[in-house]
Amino acid sequence: MLVIHPHLRYLNLLTEKTLKHLDSKNLNTIEFFCVGMIQRIHDSSNSLKLLFEHLDEFEGHEFSIGILIRPLILDSLIFMNLMNSISSFEDESIDFKEIEKILEPLCEKQLADGLATTVSYIESVTTFGFKTEEDKKNTFNKFASDNSAYFEPHLGDGSKPKLKHKKVESAKQLFESLAQTQDLKELSKIYDSYALLSKYDHIGILYYQTRSEPISEKIKKYRNILPHLILNMTSIHLLLSKMNPEDDILKSLYISCFKYYDVEINTKKT
Repeated sequence: MLVIHPHLRYLNLLTEKTLKHLDSKNLNTIEFFCVGMIQRIHDSSNSLKLLFEHLDEFEGHEFSIGILIRPLILDSLIFMNLMNSISSFEDESIDFKEIEKILEPLCEKQLADGLATTVSYIESVTTFGFKTEEDKKNTFNKFASDNSAYFEPHLGDGSKPKLKHKKVESAKQLFESLAQTQDLKELSKIYDSYALLSKYDHIGILYYQTRSEPISEKIKKYRNILPHLILNMTSIHLLLSKMNPEDDILKSLYISCFKYYDVEINTKKT
């Protein structure tokens, strides 16, 4: 477990610096999306560090560790696919503003995830009498107004809001997309851990089988997951620094993350 703690400490320190630096910045859609992922790593790394530190005292903490890490793996799958959509990302001759035009609707699509489910829920609670038709219309109007960036123009007439983008890809679809890409095929295997930890979210026989696995085997899996999270943070900081070429602090944070991954992970692989 000692190998895990330094990685979590580094992730927490890195993301704390980034969040403080960007706190007063007027973020565009892509930056806002990236900051959300950074915030999730920051908050989770704090809790994960505490849980790992006390795992010897109570092995049941491993259940909470799995629940916390699973969405971070999904974030990694999402961001890898985002970067994979930019075929010329490495080409310095390409105007980065053109790349941003590709990324912005993809980030919007991800940020809109969950809105359709909420709209459907509003309809359901009205159907079953928990809301009146008038309440539903007012709720739709406010919901569409509060999230106008993600809905088609809404007339404020109480009608059902319509999303601009299609439903986001499932974790399985994200994996399959990466697995078909030669450069990312090996990294796509992180989906295996995501699928395994999904058993913690649902009561079923596979939950019991997963929970009964020896703690030593589970620790090995977590050791393999954390480098992916650091690599994801490296990619996110690279994107932010590319979008803000005059920002020396973002550039230094990216370099720090890149060096950490190279020295503490790449050079220590056995």
